[in-house]
Amino acid sequence: KRLNYVIQMLSRVHTLQLNVYPDKKRPLLPPRAGSEYNMQCQHGTFVPDVEHQILPKESSLYVTIVRSPVSQFKSAFSFFGAERKMRQKYGLKLSIDELIGHYLDSTPEPTEYNAWSSLAVNSVAKDLGWTAFSNKMESSTLQQKIDAFIEHLDKEMDFVMI
Repeated sequence: KRLNYVIQMLSRVHTLQLNVYPDKKRPLLPPRAGSEYNMQCQHGTFVPDVEHQILPKESSLYVTIVRSPVSQFKSAFSFFGAERKMRQKYGLKLSIDELIGHYLDSTPEPTEYNAWSSLAVNSVAKDLGWTAFSNKMESSTLQQKIDAFIEHLDKEMDFVMI
């Protein structure tokens, strides 16, 4: 089968947006004549309403590949400067795992998911649409939001690779 990729033309945005796709402000590269899109391959934020307009859920297989959350956290811990600060406090000889242990022991459990934590703590959830999803659940606790989000992704994604 010949693949017709969904490709957004001249875009620096890492997501397909409702205000972009239907009205062609940043048009999609059209599929081959007489065919439909049958594959999308991009790093971006998953927005189900938009994705389903282009690749209907009923006739599409939704697969995602995500980085290990532990590996992602270690990377963010170093990138955002927490490793350097913890080394200054606890010494240079400790492993990154030991430094993260000290960091987690001294950090209160989050009660909400703010902009910093959405990048540093779980950018995977952010890319899978956490921000928009959690904003719809204003009165829920953080744990209720997480549980509902996992249930939502279980319905949206057919296969997840880590």
